Amino acid sequence: MFVNGLLLWGLALAAAPVIIHILNKRRYRVHDWAAMDFLLAAQVSNRRRVKFEDLILLLLRMAIIGFLVMAVARPVLRGLAGWREDSRVVVLDDSFSMEAVSSTGKVFDTARESAISQVQDALGGSIPVSVWLGSRPGREVGKVEGQVQGGVVDGGSVSAGARASLAGRDLLDSLRDETTSDLSLDFPRILRKLIDEAKSSAASIVRSVVLVSDYRGRDWFEEDGSLRDSLAVLFEEIAREKKLADSFNFQFVDVSSGSLDNTAITDFSIESDPVLAGVPVRIAVEVTNYGKDPRVRIEGDIEVGGSGGDEFVARHKIPLPMIENISPGETVRVEIQHIFIEGGEYPLKASITPDRLVRDDVSSLVAVVRDSLAVALVDGAPSPNRFASESGLLVAALSPRGDVPSGVSVSLIEGEVEAKELENVDCVFILNRSKLSVSEREALGDFARSGGGIAYFLGNKVNVDSYLELARPFAGEPALFPAILKEPGPPGARHFDFGDFRHPTLELFRGLKTSSFAHVVFRRFFLLEPLPGARVAGSYDDELSTPAIIEGRYAPSLVAAGARGDGKTSEKDGEAADAQPEFDGRGRLVVFNTTADRDWGDWPTDYTYPILMQEWVRYLSRRHSWGRTSQVGELLRLEKKPGVNYRIESPPPADESSGAPAPVRWIRPGHGEEYRPELAGLFRVAASSRPGILEVGDSARWYAVRREDSESDLGECDGESLYEALSDTGIQFVMGGNVDVDAFRRDQEGEIWRWLALAAGVFLLVELFAAWWFGRKV
Repeated sequence: MFVNGLLLWGLALAAAPVIIHILNKRRYRVHDWAAMDFLLAAQVSNRRRVKFEDLILLLLRMAIIGFLVMAVARPVLRGLAGWREDSRVVVLDDSFSMEAVSSTGKVFDTARESAISQVQDALGGSIPVSVWLGSRPGREVGKVEGQVQGGVVDGGSVSAGARASLAGRDLLDSLRDETTSDLSLDFPRILRKLIDEAKSSAASIVRSVVLVSDYRGRDWFEEDGSLRDSLAVLFEEIAREKKLADSFNFQFVDVSSGSLDNTAITDFSIESDPVLAGVPVRIAVEVTNYGKDPRVRIEGDIEVGGSGGDEFVARHKIPLPMIENISPGETVRVEIQHIFIEGGEYPLKASITPDRLVRDDVSSLVAVVRDSLAVALVDGAPSPNRFASESGLLVAALSPRGDVPSGVSVSLIEGEVEAKELENVDCVFILNRSKLSVSEREALGDFARSGGGIAYFLGNKVNVDSYLELARPFAGEPALFPAILKEPGPPGARHFDFGDFRHPTLELFRGLKTSSFAHVVFRRFFLLEPLPGARVAGSYDDELSTPAIIEGRYAPSLVAAGARGDGKTSEKDGEAADAQPEFDGRGRLVVFNTTADRDWGDWPTDYTYPILMQEWVRYLSRRHSWGRTSQVGELLRLEKKPGVNYRIESPPPADESSGAPAPVRWIRPGHGEEYRPELAGLFRVAASSRPGILEVGDSARWYAVRREDSESDLGECDGESLYEALSDTGIQFVMGGNVDVDAFRRDQEGEIWRWLALAAGVFLLVELFAAWWFGRKV
């Protein structure tokens, strides 16, 4: 390939020395004269030498002209530094960080133009080309196979070349319409697909993989500075297997303009969940400075939308405390307090002073506010006399009479526990129940799996063997009881020992010099120990420190790190409890090693009983708001109900006009369909019994989707470090920052005009020296 191919006609000038030589021979005339015989005799001995010297000079002069013409035409070797190229795969990084705006404009716009240039170059060279999106490996923008043929396609049969031409046009049009997602670059998954394709291909095809990206450090390096394992393993696999090594060449096109400063909202949360109407809640926003310079005077606000309506309309705008200064790498947390007057769903948006990456200066949240928490009590010893039953004192503690509501509504379940009785319940208390049937265990398992909490109070009716069965996995489901129940403990007067009161339910008692817990007497209890993954929230003050309260999860493997199964709570456990480990979607389980009435102790008549029970209800209840917040790329948490379809209205792309309609998609979870959001923001999800049709009265909910925090770190790779890391893998690659294909190739792929010009100069010097040397012998 030549940059100035038309100038190759100048190679005809290489014939000039030959023509001049022939013309010069015709200038001589033969004249016989007397001394000719002597001259001819002298020339016979030198004729061969002179002809050879003339031939050398002739070839040198032709080479000089040829080198000069080639240098002006500027030849470029095809492929990577002359490597073979049978197919080109262009990977366009469309991850969230590409949305940043540099001094030359939006980084993604530059990357898209580079990808278009790569496709046009491949089409011009009749090289099969395909385009992949870097953050969405499962989506291929398009592919063109075969040679492109120009001209207008009319009726009749369409040739393969014409079809390739149409496919190329469609590919370029699609590429121009592409926008960024809020996902991270996933180059390893694309590379894995290409490797598998190369292994399964019988033909020997050399694929030129072109990655157009901003080359952020987090995409390529681990914290210790080494190449990410997911990339290193794949590159080493390519270099290790000869077939793969011969099948791949890599071009890494860097479109970034250096590291950019960026400040982002990295967390937006409500401190307490569930949220109750009329109860103050703290709303927190965390801001992180990913830049190299400090940021000062960062302002922000929180917009609270209405509980009704299908569009976000801010009803309240609450200013955030100003962040006076935030150092590089520092995270600052600010809080406000807010009261939701009535129950409902409230979409929230937090925003701060915008910078070069505007989209991470906004975050969203959905608060599901309840008028009250629904608690179901399963009484193992019911009685017409309210205070003679197991549940009487607990009902009074959870829902006391008076003008100030507790925010807890109580219902009693008599007889068998059925799933339909638990549909609208937040947590269940099982009081001195001897055993649970298989159907009850299944109903409670479904309830806990959906996020509901289960609390057990023991008593003299408890069947130890039955509860040991509850502590074992059942039908592939986790244990429903978080402790191993043993024999009753020795009688005596015992008291609670909560240590440093670090459990979230004990927050109201922290810092008190004395509390009524020291005066509450417990006369009986069981000996028990927590299951692996469960932890002790409180103990008795006996010699064995017998657990008084044991907390677990319906999915024990997902319990916060640091939990121990030896019946003790480490310092790390206390920290985890204090911070309330992130809810994992499975219900909490708790065992109170006493009775809910006064049979085994005096606690139900102490003032701490209603306080602590109400706190435990809030701690155990479903996390309604948690289920409405997810991360881009994760499954949207939609309930799989028979015959229910979902209409998902996603937020419009950031670069669309405000009047553009929001994208809509229908999902049928019952048919195995799933939805993984690619954009962050507020989503409106409506349930319908008829696919594709939304009727009046169909319920709709708000969902908030957030992006990964690390995408806000715009720190780029160190070029030399990346080059060394890739060189160590043994792959064939070139790197550069020139967006234009021809310019990139000239810089990186073996343009040799400078060497040709140098060769012309060297040959000219050789010709001059040879002419002088040959002439002095005449």
